[in-house]
Amino acid sequence: MIIDGPDTVVAGEQVRYRVEPSGTRKVMSWAAGGGSVAQAPDPGHPDELLLVADQPGTLMLTVRVREGMTETRGMKSITAVPDVTDPAPPFTLRLFLHGWGWWPWPC
Repeated sequence: MIIDGPDTVVAGEQVRYRVEPSGTRKVMSWAAGGGSVAQAPDPGHPDELLLVADQPGTLMLTVRVREGMTETRGMKSITAVPDVTDPAPPFTLRLFLHGWGWWPWPC
């Protein structure tokens, strides 16, 4: 059984995982372990999982699936990486003080 979804995720971003539908296959439960994560079934698609890794690390995703009378389990290793977005440029005081003189105002 193959779990569809990314192998690498960015910490703090939501990702979706699912199992390819086949015949009478029904997802019974999802579990993610190995680190700090938030997980919940998608309200619109209860057989799919929404996952957010809170911090970088290696996670293990497990799904239990029932097909007829048989229950199987699938696993997938996921790597969570830190968010490396560029920070905003620093505010330069020089631009703010451009019109001000260096000497105090005459009294």
